[in-house]
Amino acid sequence: MGRCKSQNAHTNVIGDATLLDILMNNLPDTIYFKDKEGRFIKVNSHQAEMLGVPNTKDAIGRTDFDFFPESFSRVARNDELTIMSSGEAIRSKLERLVDKEGKVKWFSATKAPIPDENGKSIGIVGLSRDVTERQEMETSMEELNSLRELLLDIITHDLKNPVGVIQNVSEMALEEDPENDFLQLIHSTSQSLIQVLQNTTLLSQAAMGETIPMEKLDLVKIIDESVDEFSLSLKQANLDIELDLPESFPVEANILITEIFKNFLSNAIKYARDGKLIRITLENDSQSVMVKVLDQGTTIPKADREKVFQRHHQLDAESKRGRGLGLAIVKRIAIAHNGESWVEPNIPQGNVFCLRLPL
Repeated sequence: MGRCKSQNAHTNVIGDATLLDILMNNLPDTIYFKDKEGRFIKVNSHQAEMLGVPNTKDAIGRTDFDFFPESFSRVARNDELTIMSSGEAIRSKLERLVDKEGKVKWFSATKAPIPDENGKSIGIVGLSRDVTERQEMETSMEELNSLRELLLDIITHDLKNPVGVIQNVSEMALEEDPENDFLQLIHSTSQSLIQVLQNTTLLSQAAMGETIPMEKLDLVKIIDESVDEFSLSLKQANLDIELDLPESFPVEANILITEIFKNFLSNAIKYARDGKLIRITLENDSQSVMVKVLDQGTTIPKADREKVFQRHHQLDAESKRGRGLGLAIVKRIAIAHNGESWVEPNIPQGNVFCLRLPL
C-alpha cells in the first residue's frame, strides 16, 4: 500500500502541466497555443526561437503580426479564423516564410481548434516542422528535370539532320551496290540511331523511374530485328547465333524493350566472342515470359553478377570496351516494364542474361 501511495504522490508532484512542458520542449517541432484573438498563450522553446525571443514567456499575449511580415501573418490569421469557425483542422499545409535576413524557409504546418466544454472553438493549437531542406531538394530536382528535358531537346534536334543525311546517302549508295555489307551496316545503324533519338525522352523517363506508355508488340519480331542489326558484328566476331523462338509472342510493352536485346547482344559480342555461339530462347507460363541470351564466354564471377547492372561497372576495366552503362540501362527499362533482369552462369561455361516480363 505504501509503495502505491508513493507512486501516486510522485505523479501528483509532476503534474499535467509539467508533463506537457517536457513533451513540448523535447519535440523537434515548433508548438504553440493561441486564444481566439490569435494571441499566444503558450509556446515551446523551438517556437520561441523561431519568433526570435529569448524566453517562451516573452511570446505570451503577442500575435504573429508582432514577429512576421504582414503577408505571412494575414494568411496565418485567416487560417485560424477558418479553423475556429469550421471546427476542422488543417493538416500538413506547406507554408513559405521569408525571415528577417531574407532567407526563404518552408514549414509543414498542422493546426487544430481548441474547443470549450460546449464544443465551441476558443483558440487553436499549432505544430510546424521545418522542411526547408526537403523543399529545396525537390525544387532542385524539378530544375534538374527541366534542364534535362531542354538538353534532350537540343541533342535530338541537332542530331536529327546529320543522321538523316547519313541515312539518305547510304540509301543512294545501296541502290548502286546493294550487296555491300559496309553500306548495309551504315544504313541500318543510321536507322537505329534515328529510332534512339525518337526514344530519347522515353529512355530518360525510364532511367528516372517514371511511367512510360505501353502498346501491344511482338516480342519475337523485336528480337529478330535486333539480331539482324547485329548480323555483321556477329559475322566479324566469328559468332554463330541460334534462335529458339516461337513464330510470334505478343506482349504489352514499350518499344524501348528493344534496347534490352541490343545490349544483351552487344555485351556478348564484346565479351564472349571466344565462345563461338550465342543462343536466344523464349519461355513462358501463365504469369510471365522470360527471354534468355546464352553465351559460352568467360563466366562472370558470382560476386560481380549484380554489379554488372550498376552504372560504370566494368568487368574488364582495362580494355575500356564501353562505359559500363548498357546493362544499367537494361535494368531500368526492365523495371519500367514491372519486370526484372539478371545474369546467371551457363553450364558448363558462359553466362545467361535473362529478362522476365509479367503477362
